[in-house]
Amino acid sequence: MLVHPAYRGQGLGRQMLQALPQWAAQQGATHADLPAQQLYASLGFEPVYGYHYRVKQAA
Repeated sequence: MLVHPAYRGQGLGRQMLQALPQWAAQQGATHADLPAQQLYASLGFEPVYGYHYRVKQAA
């Protein structure tokens, strides 16, 4: 999630993340992938597994 610099620090990201789980569940979601760990941890989310990305290297 990205908040425009002029609007950061006002709790907008926090408000969206507090509403997101309920909305997502209504859409049928059962899990969430949350990369901004410090923010999400402050909202009560916990990691359930680690992950990494693979990219194809140019020859």
